[in-house]
Amino acid sequence: LKNMSDKAKLQLKRHLPLGGIRGRALEAVLQTATKYEVRADGFEGSVDMLRMAWSRGRVELCNDENELQYLQEELSKLKDKESTPNNWRDTAEGWISVLQLRGQLRVECGQAVLQCMCSDDKVLEALGAAKALMNIEGDAPPAALVTIIAQGPGAHIRKQGYRYTKRLNKELVLIRRVKEMQVRAIASLGTLLVATSVAIGNYFSRVMYDAVRNGFGSQSLLTWLLPFAVLVGLLGLGLLGLAICLCRKKGICGRRLASCCCGRSAPAHAVIL
Repeated sequence: LKNMSDKAKLQLKRHLPLGGIRGRALEAVLQTATKYEVRADGFEGSVDMLRMAWSRGRVELCNDENELQYLQEELSKLKDKESTPNNWRDTAEGWISVLQLRGQLRVECGQAVLQCMCSDDKVLEALGAAKALMNIEGDAPPAALVTIIAQGPGAHIRKQGYRYTKRLNKELVLIRRVKEMQVRAIASLGTLLVATSVAIGNYFSRVMYDAVRNGFGSQSLLTWLLPFAVLVGLLGLGLLGLAICLCRKKGICGRRLASCCCGRSAPAHAVIL
């Protein structure tokens, strides 16, 4: 708004009040896509969840979840604080410590919330005045200071706190769904291994029973090697999937593919030239 001309501001205010502009701007920042963004529910949403469960590491998910939970708790504390002549220092220090999280948090949703909080000029002006008068002597602060803290940071968190909490909760739900999907995948893999072991055990039991009953000479070599071939094939597929997962996380596959493409395209350009 500051960079707009006066004529543009007047035209904009005719169609939309200033509070509505700020509200829509905050909503646009909060709705910015993050790495946990998924498409609409249904098949496409399920595909996005599977892709995130495949590509996101457990440590990364836990770190993002912890950061969002910490920010959510700090916002709740700010909302409970009231600016009074007795606790204005605690209120200002709490707000300053939360805004300083911009340099510590890595999760994108948390950065979006902090950016919205820092975009309010009244919040920054009140905190700047409070920080300048933080070390004054005496317990009674200027009456105007308590007022601007209440009308700046206090009014902001009361008005926008629900939006921030809603956005953080949405991101936490997505992260927890991805973690739950990873746990289900590991459990399914364990169930598959147990089922395969039971099937192979039953197969060998049947083969041994037929061999004892009809004689070992009646059994072909393929009858004994077939279970081992199936087991080796499953292990090979599992190792291949693990190798692909590690390569994708480290970006090795993409670099090798690019180098191969460049290496193959060079002779073609040379021939054309």
